[in-house]
Amino acid sequence: MSSVNTVCVYAGLVVGSLIGGVLATRFGVAAPCWFAFAGSAVFVVLLWRQLMLIAHDD
Repeated sequence: MSSVNTVCVYAGLVVGSLIGGVLATRFGVAAPCWFAFAGSAVFVVLLWRQLMLIAHDD
């Protein structure tokens, strides 16, 4: 199981580097940071209800 996790992590690093490189080339160096910020904000909005349930577990 840990080897599958490791392969997925490294594959994510490769894909993220490629996407970041394309964004930086087309839109400037700050574009990957804004893309990551927007993606993180979307995940927080989508998972907010579950996060509140975990934080207030009785």
